[in-house]
Amino acid sequence: MANQRPFRASDFGLLSAFGLRASDFSRRPIARLKPQGIHFAALAFFIVCFTHWQARASSPPPGDYLSPAALVAAPDGNRLFIACATANQVLVFDPAGSRVINGIPVPYPPSGLTLSPDGARLYVTCTAPQSSIRVIEVSSGKTLATIHAGHTAMAPVISPDGKTLFVCNRFNNDVSVIDANTAKLQCRVPVQREPVAADITRDGKFLLVANLLHGGCAADGW
Repeated sequence: MANQRPFRASDFGLLSAFGLRASDFSRRPIARLKPQGIHFAALAFFIVCFTHWQARASSPPPGDYLSPAALVAAPDGNRLFIACATANQVLVFDPAGSRVINGIPVPYPPSGLTLSPDGARLYVTCTAPQSSIRVIEVSSGKTLATIHAGHTAMAPVISPDGKTLFVCNRFNNDVSVIDANTAKLQCRVPVQREPVAADITRDGKFLLVANLLHGGCAADGW
C-alpha cells in the first residue's frame, strides 16, 4: 500500500459524462481512506456529481436559443425551413451560404412544417389550445391564409397531389383534413389517442398516424 498512488478526483471517468471538469474539485490527494469510509466517500462524490448535473440540466437555456422543433427542405435543396418554437418564427436557411436569410414570424410556437409538392407554399402548424395553421408563400414569406385547428396541432402532411392537408390535433385525439386549395376544413377524423406524427403513402391512399398513447387506461389505474 505504501507505493500506491493516492486517489484523486480526476481519476473518475464519470466527470465528462456529467459535464464536469477535474478542476471543479480539489486536486489535492484525498487522505488515505479507511476501508469502512470508502463507500461513504463514493456515495458523497456521486451526490455531488448528481446535484451538479441536475443544476445544469434545470438551468434556463441561453437567451438567444431559438428551440428548433421541426424542419423541411425545399424540393430543389436550395432552402431549409426551420421551425423555432421559442422564437415564434420560421427561419429560412441557405445551405450553400450557411446563413439565415429570413425569419417569418408566427403567432404561436411552430411545431411542424410541410411544403406543397411544387415548393411554392409552406404550411406551418402553430401550437396552442386553439392552434392555427399558417399558409406561407415561399417566394415572399407572406401569409396567404390562416386555418383554425385543434389543441396542439402538429405533424402536417400534404397529399402527393397537393390538394389535401392533414394535421394531427394531439390533445383532441383527431386529425384535421383540409382542402389545401381553399384552405377550408373538410372534416376531423378521430384517432386512438394523442396523434403526434403522420405520413402518407406515395399513391395518397393511406395516411399513417402515430399515437403517442394507447386508448385504454394506464396499468396503475390512472
